[in-house]
Amino acid sequence: MTHVQSRRQSFFLFRIKEELTMELVHLRLRTCFSLQDSTVKVKEVVKKAKSFGMTHLAITDHHNMYGAFQFEMACNDEGITPIFGAELLVDGYPLLLLAETQIGYQNLVKLVTYANSNGKVKEVPQLKKENLSGFTQGLIALSGGLPGEVSQALVSGNMAQAESVANEYQSLFGTDSFFLEIWRTGMPNEEEMNQSLLTLSDTLGCELVATHDIHYLEKNHAYARAIFTQLSDGETPFYDAHTHFNEEFYFLSPDEMEQRFLGLEFALEQTNVIASRCTGVSIPRERALPDYKVPQGETVESYFEKVAREGFHKRFPVAPSQEYVERLEFEIKTIKQMGFPAYFLIVWDFMKYAISNGILVGPGRGSAAGSLVAYCMWITDRLDPIHHDLLFERFLNPERISMPD
Repeated sequence: MTHVQSRRQSFFLFRIKEELTMELVHLRLRTCFSLQDSTVKVKEVVKKAKSFGMTHLAITDHHNMYGAFQFEMACNDEGITPIFGAELLVDGYPLLLLAETQIGYQNLVKLVTYANSNGKVKEVPQLKKENLSGFTQGLIALSGGLPGEVSQALVSGNMAQAESVANEYQSLFGTDSFFLEIWRTGMPNEEEMNQSLLTLSDTLGCELVATHDIHYLEKNHAYARAIFTQLSDGETPFYDAHTHFNEEFYFLSPDEMEQRFLGLEFALEQTNVIASRCTGVSIPRERALPDYKVPQGETVESYFEKVAREGFHKRFPVAPSQEYVERLEFEIKTIKQMGFPAYFLIVWDFMKYAISNGILVGPGRGSAAGSLVAYCMWITDRLDPIHHDLLFERFLNPERISMPD
């Protein structure tokens, strides 16, 4: 008997003895931030989870994390613990990733960013398994359900291939952080595949977890969602084909999930086990700016000041008045005190690129027009703030710590 079989037997005995009432956690959820794929609104689904007495909920939009911030705020409002995740295509097959730790959250952000920046195939963000290496710490991986690589191998009757893929993921994420997803959606041949998943689970000692592929909130939203997805280009990606004109991919209640997974209660309980591992993760609120590489021998502060002063002499080649000199010194000092030299250099860098490459730029907008330093760095143009009586304090004020606009 494998340790997985032993745990299942213990689970059944415990349920019989204690009449256990398990807590279900939905670990798979696409929201409207999976553009033209889901009709689920973040606030509505969180309220729905609350109405079912759920204490945890995951967000796993397809190759993006656009909804994470709104999701976290909505969960906090309802007293629900948010679980941050995403579904990514790896070697062309979906893989579900959940952040177990803060490091895991950071690695998830990096993987999503890489997929969108460097991994697009026919405009669809993707990864290769080799891209995961070095970025799996703090992440829990689920096999991707029916369209996942493991399940597709089983559908094809290739148990050896399924074992090989699952072994790869166990090596990447660790044996206790890779789970086989099992679905019950009424799709053809699903039960045969699920029996194969049970066999694979026993063979590899890999835990099963019950998930439901949620694409819309209510059952009667299925047709609207199907039409909605066709508005993009009229094609259905293979990994979403199972959801079209099928009314089963709505937000199931705990009772509905328990009815669907009769005989697989241990896989439902695993949702709670995984959720308990994913607490304590939050979206960082600190200011996040790229590191700006400055020339050798310079610091960010010294290089910022150098660029500002050089720009000042180019803007005002004839000796400027004392008012201009004092304003420049005041702004440089304030910007350095507030920790924004890197921010100015970053904006200066892409403005310089735009101007040198003939890309049209505007004269400046908003309170930034009140900055003499911005004018001297060509971040704004044709708007001398002193000549036009514009106030720097509307742009940056030491008594109001906030990012410049």
